[in-house]
This record gives sequence, C-alpha cells and structure tokens, in this order.
Amino acid sequence: MKISKAKIEFPDNCPWDCPEKDRSFYQGNLCSRCPIFNCGGDPEYVLLRPEEYREDWAKEWKKWFDNGMKGFPDLRF
Repeated sequence: MKISKAKIEFPDNCPWDCPEKDRSFYQGNLCSRCPIFNCGGDPEYVLLRPEEYREDWAKEWKKWFDNGMKGFPDLRF
C-alpha cells in the first residue's frame, strides 16, 4: 500500500517478524503510530486514509522497516 502524499510503499499487513507484535498493545505503544496499523485493512474501517498519514513519519517508518526493525523510528511531534 502507498502511504502519505509521497506514496511511500509499505506492506499491506504487519511483517511476521516485527518485534512489536509480541508486546502489549496500549495507546502509546509503537504499533499505534505504525502506518500499516493506521492505514491498512478494510478501507471502510481504517483510522487514517493512506494519503493523510504524515509524510515525515512515513519516511522514518520506511527506514525502520528497511533496516531490520531495530531500535525505534525517529518520530518527531
């Protein structure tokens, strides 16, 4: 799926080896900011339309996924 106005390519589903999958889900966890979580799934029930997702965050997430999902993406407020 293409995320943000820059149309950055992400998988449609969470990667099987994402280290965050086994952690508890709560409002402030990393998954709650993930473009796959926020924009994926049934288009009728997404939290954000893919083109609405922040471009700067999409770039940081892309780097994080492409570099082995180590540490944390640098998400600025």
